[in-house]
Formats: sequence, C-alpha cells, structure tokens
Amino acid sequence: MQTNTRYLLAPMPDAQSQDKNNNLPKPNKMQLAFQELELGLFIHYGLRTYPNGSGPGQGFYSPQEFNPTALDCDNWMETAQAMGAKFVVFTARHEEGFCLWPTRTTDYSLKSSPYKNGKGDVVLEFVEACRRHGLKPCLYHPSYMDAHHTFKPGDPATWHKEWFATTRKRLAEPGAAQRFTALQRAQMHELLTDYGPITYLWLDHITETQGILDPAAVDAFWGEIAAEARACQPDCLLMKNDLYLSRDRDVKGGVHGGRAAYPLWHACRREDTDEGQQDPIADPAHGDQYLVWESNTIFSGRWFWSDDYVKPVDDMMEHYYATIGRGSTFLPNFAPAPDGRMTDKVLKYAREFGDRIKGIYAYPLAAVENCGETAELRLGADGFTQVEIMEDLRRGQKIGAFTI
Repeated sequence: MQTNTRYLLAPMPDAQSQDKNNNLPKPNKMQLAFQELELGLFIHYGLRTYPNGSGPGQGFYSPQEFNPTALDCDNWMETAQAMGAKFVVFTARHEEGFCLWPTRTTDYSLKSSPYKNGKGDVVLEFVEACRRHGLKPCLYHPSYMDAHHTFKPGDPATWHKEWFATTRKRLAEPGAAQRFTALQRAQMHELLTDYGPITYLWLDHITETQGILDPAAVDAFWGEIAAEARACQPDCLLMKNDLYLSRDRDVKGGVHGGRAAYPLWHACRREDTDEGQQDPIADPAHGDQYLVWESNTIFSGRWFWSDDYVKPVDDMMEHYYATIGRGSTFLPNFAPAPDGRMTDKVLKYAREFGDRIKGIYAYPLAAVENCGETAELRLGADGFTQVEIMEDLRRGQKIGAFTI
C-alpha cells in the first residue's frame, strides 16, 4: 500500500509530546486536555430522526421531512450538563448525506427544508449553545459515506457490506472520485471555517476498507480530508489521528459497546487490518505514538430517535466504570425526539446519572498525590467502596500494575 504523504496518521507534535526525558510515547497538550474532559454527550439528530428516515439512510429521503417544531439546542446542553458532560458531539451530517447547515456544496441540506423557511442552520445553533453553556463543541462527519451523492436508485444498500460495495462501484466511475472528494473537502472547509473553533471531529469510517474498498483510493480520499482539516484548524483533534475507539473484545456490543479494553495502553503502533488501514494497536512495549481512546454507546434511541426507551441508570454507571474507569473518554448517545428536544425522561435519567457520579466522587474520604511508588491513606471506621487511582501522563504511561 502506498501511503499518502499528506495523510500521516499521527498526533500533531508539540513540546510536551517531543520531550526527550524518556523514550515513552507522550500525549500532546491537546490530547491530554481532551482526555481530562472524560465525559461527553453524543447527539444523533437529523433527517433520519423522522419516520421516513429511520432506515439505513440511503440518501433518497426528501428534505421536506425535516421540520422540527421545537428545536432547542439549549435543551440539549441542559441534558449534557445534567449528566456532567464537558463536550458534545453533534451529527452535522450523517451517512445519508443531508447537511444540517446551509452548505454551499449541495441542495440536499436545510436550504431545501421547511425548517425556518430554508434559512435555518442547526450547526450554528448547536455551537452557539455549546459556548453559552461552557461546553466544547465537536462535530460528526462521515465523509466517505454519503449515499445521496454516490448511490443511484436500485443500488444495493443493506448495511454494511453492500453499502461499502456500492460505494466502491460508484466512486470507481470516471471522474466520480475526484468530484466526490472535492465536495467532501469543501464541506470540511465550511465546518472548520464558518463556526469558530471545533474541539474534535468524529470522522466516522475513516480509512475503513472492510476488505472491500480499494486501499489506495481510500488513502487518497482521507489524505485530502485530513489535510483540509489540519489546514483549517490545526488544534482540532481528529478521529483516528489523535483519538480512536477502544472496545473490550470479550463483551458484546462491538466498537459501540461502551466498554474500553482493560488494561488500556496509550502507547500504540499502526498496522493494516481486515477492517481498515493503519488501525492503532495498543503496544506498551513497542508503540511509537500516544493515542487517546474513546468508548461510546447508546443511552437512548437507536442512535437516532426511535421511541422513549432510556437505558437504566444502573446500566449507565456500569458503562461509566468500564470506560472512564479504565482510562478512556466516554461518549454516550442521547437522541432528541422529532420535535427537536430531549424528552423529560431523557433529562431525568441524565440528571440521575450525573448526580450518581457526583455523589460518589465529590467527597473523598482521603486523598494523596505525588506519592511515588507507594501511598498510604488513613481512613475512618466506616470503610470505603471505591478507590480512584490516577497517573500523570504528561511523560507517558509508566505504571504497569498496581496492588491495593
């Protein structure tokens, strides 16, 4: 495989990550600052929220379906703050291709919807609400998966091997890949120049091949996207370059199961796998770069709104311990209802989840820091239920084991 030199899958270096005090891979300041945010909120909302958009999102749904009656991004931020989230990731565009901002690249966007008479901009509403509430705005964009601009009526589109096969077939047509790349690069440019600083880009399907797509074509495409993102906002973290998904392979749920690997090693190397190119592989002995890990799962919806089911708070806590408790960031999904608001039930459960976390960690019985290889804490007679152990990661991950 020829690697596109414009697309080096590696974190951006800075003085902290290049510190020569030891040979361990180290995080740059942006990575470490993001890791310390710990908990975020994933928001899947868009054309697929509505009844005709609840399927696999093949790009044929009419923009006329999108007309929320009570869209309220401050309500979304209230949910994020209730659960204790510090950042929020919003689906600016999902796989069907419908853009939730008035993009100049396509009419398959809010411009063609009844929402605010075609003058709406949900991405703008989202980032402004984030900043009003002191939350970090992040955007989801699955650049290589855009059914509206690749599929034709009758194309096989069952998720996901047929979807990938159709994508490969259509982008192999003369000139198609060049046109498609230019369109997606222009969308990336808009999102990273028109809305102020974006903390993190959740680039879904980045370098995925699934053993079907042409690796050279995938590499060339993502080279263009990553180059555009880095040029527009060098401080914006990118999925797979700076952060990647971790999963516990011994439990059900796959990469979206909401459980990180354990132990979780930040030192990584890269290799091509059956699923994608240059996937990061945790390797504490021989890893050559530091990666922040993220885990995510569904707390309500089927990503997008489906019904009023919300995962029980006890289950939410189990995910919290299996992600943040293992050193990963955690990004659970709550889905707004078709009117554009989180339901009262979602808000109630989010608050109970956040209160449970605060109740556990707000008042430690004892604490010690800068303790070296051993630490001794004297506790009261009531005993304790939990211990929190943290490591200063600025000079790399060094602790291989511990005993309590």
